[in-house]
This record gives sequence, C-alpha cells and structure tokens, in this order.
Amino acid sequence: MHKELFINCGIIEASRDGRDEAPFPASWTELAEDVGSSVCTGLYREYVEAIGKLRVLTKEVFTLTAQHSIDEIEKRYILVADAAYRGSYIPANMLMTLSNGDEYVAVCPACEEDVYIWPNEDHAEILQAFEHDPVFHTGQESQPIAPAASFADEEVRTLAERAASIGERTLARHLHHLAGETICPSCRERISVWPSLLSTFTM
Repeated sequence: MHKELFINCGIIEASRDGRDEAPFPASWTELAEDVGSSVCTGLYREYVEAIGKLRVLTKEVFTLTAQHSIDEIEKRYILVADAAYRGSYIPANMLMTLSNGDEYVAVCPACEEDVYIWPNEDHAEILQAFEHDPVFHTGQESQPIAPAASFADEEVRTLAERAASIGERTLARHLHHLAGETICPSCRERISVWPSLLSTFTM
C-alpha cells in the first residue's frame, strides 16, 4: 500500500515544475480567478505538506523493495519518485519518460541533433550512440561511449547508490555509460552524455 502511494504521488511530484513557489504555482492563476486565491493557497500548502510526509516513507519503501522480488519497471518508478521527492525533477522526468531503460535520446550541445543511445545487441550493459533511431535505421555505424570510471556528478552517484540498494540492475549497469563521453554521430564533436541527456528535459 505504502509503495503504491509512494510511486503514484512521486510521479505527480515529478511532473511538477520545481520552480513553483508559494502561495501557489503561476499556472494556477486562472483557477484562482475562478475559486479564489485563498483556496489555491490552501490547496498548494497542503500538497507541499503531503509530499513532505511521503518523503518520510523512502527508507521503508526501499527496504521492502530490496527484500521482495519486483520487476525492473516498478523499481525504475521507485527511483523516479525518490528523485522527485529529493527535488531532482529533471532526472526524475528523464527516468519516467525513458522508463524501459533500453533506449535514451540525448541532444548534442554543439549541433543540437538527437543522439540515440542504445544497448549493444550482444552486450546489453554496453551503451552505444547512433545518429538515427536504430529501430528504423538498421545497419548504421555506432559510436562507442567511453564509460566514466567514477561518478563526478552527485545526482548520478546518488542514483547509482539508490539503484544498487533496491536491486535495480538495468540502470545500475548503464549509469557508467550515461555518465561517460562519446562522439556525436552527426557533427563529430566530443560530448558528455549525462548533461546532453538531461538537456531534453530541462524545464
């Protein structure tokens, strides 16, 4: 019960703009005109308080998940919720959008073309970069991704620790590559994968 509540409310929180400020989000302006600003202020205050209470469930949910066998997708959504509760909205949205963990789409900062990141056919833990979506463009040459030996980015490091603690293997295997570097298949500039991946989800 707690796990489902943790996940579902975490998905709602992941969809919230992290820049929303009191008394209520700017997107509620029209609603405030209809129902009154005091109603919106009260609703938003109670929402923020409820999210704070759900954040307290993190340890319990992680412990239960580590002890019981659940599928990788559900574990991914637990990581989404956890990131959202920690205020890491952009990584949470990336994990939620690319929830299957078998393909990622980054944007090259130099040429602004999409970079398709897919697992190697023979070694699923190895990620490669492609110029076009491999589903529709078979036989194209891939660019290797040089995996990071360690995680310089605090969010990547936290994700790796959290994934390991609940036994989420897919993301845990891929994070060294997602934190690595590759050559953009379109313009041949060297790019860092993680910021190029998150740039798609920048609010």
